[in-house]
Amino acid sequence: MISIRNVIQRFERPDGGATLALQDISLEIPRGEFLLLAGTNGSGKSTLLNVLAGTFPPTSGQVQIDGVDVTRQGPELRASKLARVFQNPYLSTAGTLTVAENMRLAELRGGKRTLRLGLSRSAKARHAEALAACGMGLENFLDRPTNTLSGGQRQALAVVMATIVTPKVLLLDEHTAALDPEAAEKVMQLTARLVADHGITTVMVTHSLDHLPRFGTRAVLLHLGRVQEEWSGAAKTALTSAELQRRFTSLYGG
Repeated sequence: MISIRNVIQRFERPDGGATLALQDISLEIPRGEFLLLAGTNGSGKSTLLNVLAGTFPPTSGQVQIDGVDVTRQGPELRASKLARVFQNPYLSTAGTLTVAENMRLAELRGGKRTLRLGLSRSAKARHAEALAACGMGLENFLDRPTNTLSGGQRQALAVVMATIVTPKVLLLDEHTAALDPEAAEKVMQLTARLVADHGITTVMVTHSLDHLPRFGTRAVLLHLGRVQEEWSGAAKTALTSAELQRRFTSLYGG
């Protein structure tokens, strides 16, 4: 589904030097895999997600999605292939629109957007049913402006919006990092359920060591722009916080 081949990402610095954010990254992500990218600041995980999103093209290397070379495609051309949820709960939804209007925009992703004409009673019924699964009462707030929701509610809405029309690829950019622990857990449980139910190929950047054994099907640890370690199956579920902390400490010091 996703093929990342020998990707290098170099950023030029004002002093004339360059920073290598990604150093010859190669990953194969099969259809339906839920891949977690872990690492501390500067490890390259967010850079790699931005390369997948088309935010900037890699300096060299190739990215394929569903057999199509998208290396030089920008985010606009990739919009029909992928959905993304950002760390900031306010970036993935339109605050001045109602919950129902946001949901309808998500349903029309990649097609012609006729917002008002599309907000029928049946559309709202679909939205309420989809949102009820969040367990946050969002189905009762369809006519409420989205900027009146809590951060957790808004991020849950963003996850539902990202998956209501099943994308080929779902990118999650530390999407629970800005939430309190209770809301973060609810959003992660919702995310895992929707990804599994729809079989979505998913790449999630995470800062939480707790996520690695509990969520996803494979975890990749990045360090200085390179793949350092990978875990899947029983090896991943057997990871403990103490072992992960030891490995992080050996790489990053502290």
